[in-house]
Amino acid sequence: MFLVENAYGLARLYSCHLYIELKMINELKSVFILDLSPLLISSSTFNSLTSNSSKPMSRISKGVDCEYITNLTRPNAISPGTIFELRGYWLSYLHFAKYDEELRQRIFVASQSTLKNVSTFFIEFYQRQLGLRYSSGDAYLFDAIKYYTARYRNAHFIVTSDDKPYCEKLFRNQSNIFLTPETYSTGGDLVILSLCQHSVITGGTYGWWTGYLAGGEVIHDKIYPSGCSRREYYYPPWFLIDGNVRAHKYAKYIL
Repeated sequence: MFLVENAYGLARLYSCHLYIELKMINELKSVFILDLSPLLISSSTFNSLTSNSSKPMSRISKGVDCEYITNLTRPNAISPGTIFELRGYWLSYLHFAKYDEELRQRIFVASQSTLKNVSTFFIEFYQRQLGLRYSSGDAYLFDAIKYYTARYRNAHFIVTSDDKPYCEKLFRNQSNIFLTPETYSTGGDLVILSLCQHSVITGGTYGWWTGYLAGGEVIHDKIYPSGCSRREYYYPPWFLIDGNVRAHKYAKYIL
């Protein structure tokens, strides 16, 4: 998702064509609408452009983990007639932050089939909903729950995790916490959390996207992916709370 959105953000900035491999497109379209028009071109169009010997194109490959490449925001940083290929992870949101609304309203919008699959889960809910992505760090999560419960009287929490049996034990005495069913895919879980009003996330990219797509208030920990040179490249101006906030053992950047 980061790779696609960084590519889209750069294509929008330079008003150029966007080509994404069909396998990646199909994987994302199994969950989202993924409307990348009018920038997205087909494989046949891409092959035609790149094989045109009368108008040869140069190629630049750039691989990054979690850097914000400020040079790319300068005019003509990518010259006409150039194929700019993104490799690696591209985990900085700053390359596409300018197009947030397009991302949320046209691209990473749940498809009708996905919404149909998850709609029954929401029938039980009418109170304020908060999404919680569990990875590890029990104390941090309970502090975040305590914060939101004090802030919103009718707060109910939806939890997704790769380890749902453990979460069932962890939250068994919490009447306002609900786990998504075991049968739900990771895409379905992501969509459910993106439909919540506020979020509690851990440092992985999956949790990042649930908070980003949901909007509202987002509480996060101090952990971020390795390869990130600066925290502000990875995290938008979200919230930390006083208490047990998970952090890297050797973190340089302390908030």
